[in-house]
Amino acid sequence: MHPHRPNAVGKPTFKPFLLLLLLPFWLTGCALNKPAKETVYFPPAPNPPHLQYLTSISSAADVKPALLPFLPNTAEPGETLSKPYGIAVRGSKIYVSDTPFAQLSAIDFEQKTYALFRQDAMQTPINIALDQEGNIYVADTGKKAVLQFTPEGDLQRTLAREITKPTDVAIYGDEIFVVDYSSSEVKVLDRKSGNLIRSIGREGKPDETLSLPTNLALDKNGFVYVTNLGHNRIIKMDRTGKVMKAFGETGDRPGQFARPKGIAVDDDGLIYVVDAGHQVVQIFNQDAQLLMFFGERGSKAGTLNLPADIAISRDNLEYFRRFADPAFEVEQLIFVTNQAGPRKISVYGFGHQKVSAQQNNTTPPLGNNAPLQAVAAGK
Repeated sequence: MHPHRPNAVGKPTFKPFLLLLLLPFWLTGCALNKPAKETVYFPPAPNPPHLQYLTSISSAADVKPALLPFLPNTAEPGETLSKPYGIAVRGSKIYVSDTPFAQLSAIDFEQKTYALFRQDAMQTPINIALDQEGNIYVADTGKKAVLQFTPEGDLQRTLAREITKPTDVAIYGDEIFVVDYSSSEVKVLDRKSGNLIRSIGREGKPDETLSLPTNLALDKNGFVYVTNLGHNRIIKMDRTGKVMKAFGETGDRPGQFARPKGIAVDDDGLIYVVDAGHQVVQIFNQDAQLLMFFGERGSKAGTLNLPADIAISRDNLEYFRRFADPAFEVEQLIFVTNQAGPRKISVYGFGHQKVSAQQNNTTPPLGNNAPLQAVAAGK
C-alpha cells in the first residue's frame, strides 16, 4: 500500500473501516466507563451536607480531551503531577507547583489545556500567588527568593533575595507578603520596587508570635493569617503586624493541629486550615470556633494523602457542577493538593442540599442559611 496514493473509487478506506469495527466497542465502553459514582458528603449523614467531593486532577489526561471519543485520555511526558504543593486559582486557570520536578503547571479548564513553565528558572518551588494583572509569584526555597513570572510564563524578576527560606507569598494591593521560615517572620515588600518595607510577626506575647511559619493567606479586608509548625497555632494579624487573634494547639482532637500548612479564607470569612499531620482540612469561623472538618487519610474518594495547600474559588463553577449530585447546589470550589496517593488535586464543592417544593415547609434551611456551628455540635 502506498500511504500517499488516493484510494481507488468504490473501495473502502482503512479509517472508516476501523471506525466501523470499533464502534460497538466504543458504545459499550462509553456505558461501562460511566458507572454510578458514589456520593461523598461532609459531614456525613444524618447531618445536612455542606461539602461534596467532586473529582480529582493528577495529570493532563484529566483535563485535555481525547483525540478520539473511544480512546482514553493520555498525558505527555512531564504532564503528570508528582508531589504538588502550592496551588492558586484565577479565572478558568489553576497553577500548581510540583516541587520534585521544579516546575509549575498551568491548567485551563475552559480551554482544556495543560501547560508547563520553564524548569530552569526554578529549583524548589513551594507556593504560588497571583496579582491583579495575572503575574505569577513563586516562593522558591532552593533559589532563596520569590520569582515573578508574566502571565505567559516568562521570568520577569527575582525578589526577596535577602530571605533565606521563603515558603509562601501573597499579594495585597501594592504589597507583597513573604513568609520567612528561617527568621519566623513575614517580610512585606513594595510590589513595584521589590524593596523591603517592614517585617511582622515577632512582636507580642510568646504564644502569639510566629514560630516556624509555613503558609499564609490574606482575606478581602487585608488581614494576614499564618500557619506555624513551631507551636501549631494560627496567628491572625493586621498588615502592620498587630495580632488580632491566635488559636489552636498541639493535639489530635478537633480544633487542634499536628502539622498545619495551607490556609485560605473565603469571602464569608471562613478560615480553612490544612493539617498534613491529621490529613484533614478544618474550617473555623472568625471567632476561631471549629465548624467542621473534611478529608481524613485513606484511599477512598474524598480522602486526603499528605495534603499541603488549599485554594477557594467561585470561578469554574459550571465546569465542576457536572460532578455534583443533582440534589446538591455547589456555591464555591475547594482545591486541596496531595503530596501522596492517587489524587494529586482533590476538588470539593461547598454548598447546600437543594430543597424541593414538597420539603420546603418541613425541612430546616441548609447551606448558607444554616449555621455550620450546628454541624460541629452534632445537632
